[in-house]
Order: sequence, then C-alpha cells, then structure tokens
Amino acid sequence: MTVLKKAIVTATFSVALAAGAHAEPYRIGVLTDMSGMNYDLSGKGSQVAAEMAVEDFGGKLLGEDVEVIVGDHQNKPDVGSTLARRWIDEQNVIAIAD
Repeated sequence: MTVLKKAIVTATFSVALAAGAHAEPYRIGVLTDMSGMNYDLSGKGSQVAAEMAVEDFGGKLLGEDVEVIVGDHQNKPDVGSTLARRWIDEQNVIAIAD
C-alpha cells in the first residue's frame, strides 16, 4: 500500500470514528493539479490512487459507502482553498488529500 493510500485510509478512519454514524456516504476529496504543469507528477495518479484505496476496502467504511471527489486546484492557492472550503461546508468532505 502506498503512503498516499495509507494516509487517506488513516485520515478517513479516524475522522469517521469521531463523526459517528450518518446516512450520507463518507466523502474524501482529492485536490490536485489536473490541468497545470504538475499534472504528470500527481494529477490523474492521485485520483486513481485514492479510488484504488477505497476499492481495497470494499468501498465501505464502518458500513457506510465511501465516495471520492476530485478537484483541480490549478496550482493556485486561492482556487485550492476555495474548493476545499466548499467541499467541507457544502459536501461534508471528511478528508482532503493530494
């Protein structure tokens, strides 16, 4: 298991335990460069790694579904922070990774 997978699973599990049971799926955000110069270094690879980590655990955490949400920060801090805040406030994302 890669370091990214371990980090995502650990973060998700710890937050999920603190959050308790709920009806919505657990959402994990992958905020990465999907369109800029670092796309080849992370980009699609980060998305695939997160999806594989969720798949390795059967797509469930504590009996609830896990959903991966992907966003492009365009290598701009303001875009990334706005997207992260929106995910947390509106979509109840419990962990964000790159």
